[in-house]
Amino acid sequence: MASITTVGGDALVVVSLFAGVFVSIVLALLLAVRAYRGYRRTRSPRLLALSGGLLLIVAVPKLANLGLATATTVSTPTIGVLTATCRVAGLAIILGTIYARE
Repeated sequence: MASITTVGGDALVVVSLFAGVFVSIVLALLLAVRAYRGYRRTRSPRLLALSGGLLLIVAVPKLANLGLATATTVSTPTIGVLTATCRVAGLAIILGTIYARE
């Protein structure tokens, strides 16, 4: 059996953090799919915007953070700015949807 070695923390903590990230991505995707199905049924653009906003708040930043940090040489501050911008865009979309007049 292979042993797990980690840098920067206990193996249980690292595995728990990755599990938390995975669960949050899956839940965000489930919510977005549910909202998109509601959009297809009702053709309400607000549900489509809600779906996109949810993806931009949770799933896209986490996936971008993991992908950019492991597969590229992009600096950590740059990744932070990109993911924060993505979250702000998602929040702006959802707020615009909530306060839009019909």
